[in-house]
Amino acid sequence: MKTFYKKSRHVRSVRPRFAELPIRLDQAGQVRATRHARQSQILGQNPLPRITQTGNGDGQRIDRSPAVSFNVRNLRRTPGRLDDPDQQTTPGHVGWPVSFAVNEPLKATADVVVSGGAADPCSRYQIGFLQTVHSNWLNAYYWGRSRGHGSAIMRITSPTPIRDGDPSSMWYSSHVSPTACNNSVQAEISDYPTIFNLEKTVTNSVTSQTNYLSGLGRGIHFVTTLVATDGSTVRPLRHFYWNYWMAIRFRPNYSNVNADWPFTWRTNRASLGRIRRGRDGAVPIFTTASNTYNNSLTPLIYERS
Repeated sequence: MKTFYKKSRHVRSVRPRFAELPIRLDQAGQVRATRHARQSQILGQNPLPRITQTGNGDGQRIDRSPAVSFNVRNLRRTPGRLDDPDQQTTPGHVGWPVSFAVNEPLKATADVVVSGGAADPCSRYQIGFLQTVHSNWLNAYYWGRSRGHGSAIMRITSPTPIRDGDPSSMWYSSHVSPTACNNSVQAEISDYPTIFNLEKTVTNSVTSQTNYLSGLGRGIHFVTTLVATDGSTVRPLRHFYWNYWMAIRFRPNYSNVNADWPFTWRTNRASLGRIRRGRDGAVPIFTTASNTYNNSLTPLIYERS
């Protein structure tokens, strides 16, 4: 028995489309693709394979050797907490100096397999992390000891977005290279947002009185990107967002500024976003040595009576 189906007026026929990639041999026997790779292939995915001819003339074998590609096997991340503020390294100041004895707000490790053929320049590639500060705020709050002594807010600002990391290179800190094709490398980033030598007291120019550090708040938002580069092109492999938020309150010791002041943590945490392929098109990545976040911080103070 034959069954007949009536075509619905809501269904339209779709003619299948196939991508064409015509090729031709040049004089050197190299097969050239006349159609360029898609933008997404250039930015992070594996490029189109190369096709090379082993001999001249009809009937000769053609070898297909893959171009250099990158397989991110694992990307592990660990958020942490800032250590308690230090008030002894520089008396009269508050800081969070870098210490390997405490957890970092961010530590990420990526295992990357670099694949390629025997003639591919895998060892030429460098793999590591780039980081961009997407937004930032840092405020220190000062109050006078008595009514009428005034108050002040110190805002430490930086233009954003801006590169974060080593001022002398494109990398946040370090990078790795494979010794040969089909080897695995491990790239790492460890970031510890630090505040150096923040004054415990400031003189209020409106009241001519001393104002004392009573609170500190900071929020900073990063985009971290794992990339591979051969020196001429940069391939973003993975990226993720993360941010850090801190708020701490101090109880000034008016009789001894250089002594340790009691403090209370109100917020001390890092948050990590999802790991995504390629790069984030809405946030720039900086691929040359340029001005960095730490070198562009500028304090501005606002006072009132």
